[in-house]
Amino acid sequence: MEDELTIIERAKTNPQDFKPLYQKYFNDVFRFVLSRTGDIELTKDLVSDVFCKVLQALPNYTYQSPSGFKAWLFKIAYTTTMEFFRKQKKEVSITVDETDFNRFINEIAEKNSSSENNKEQLKKQLLEALQQLNPNDLQLLELRFFDNLSYAEIAQITEKTETNVKTKTFRLLKKLQSEILKTYNHG
Repeated sequence: MEDELTIIERAKTNPQDFKPLYQKYFNDVFRFVLSRTGDIELTKDLVSDVFCKVLQALPNYTYQSPSGFKAWLFKIAYTTTMEFFRKQKKEVSITVDETDFNRFINEIAEKNSSSENNKEQLKKQLLEALQQLNPNDLQLLELRFFDNLSYAEIAQITEKTETNVKTKTFRLLKKLQSEILKTYNHG
């Protein structure tokens, strides 16, 4: 694909030139929204809204880096999805695939919990601990571990500094690890 900046600049004046960016990011945005809705038809509608909003806002977008564009796009996807849930007065639920969840568990768990029974117990305890987090903390972990975004991208989406995002994530992981291992070792 040609330089992303060139495509963005052309797409600002000719929406037809947005197609390569749409193709590059569509699956990631779709998966991001679907993990929050759990409904394919609703996700199709919301993703369509997301890309319409992106095209409308694109002329005012200032390119900083490839991760900056992706973060901007995901911020629009996140805001669009949350607006939908607020209007519908529904709670957001996150659906996480097994691979992402296992990767997250590996961040939390010590390497010595290798048996399947231990892993299943750890998963159960982790799910319980995640449900106790406030929505902002949970969002941070979702963006980092389940949506696989970089700290820089998360900082842009949440409008925090990258250092703040890293520090908060580290503290949340330590808190979860402490809670889970306390229960794990004494349960």
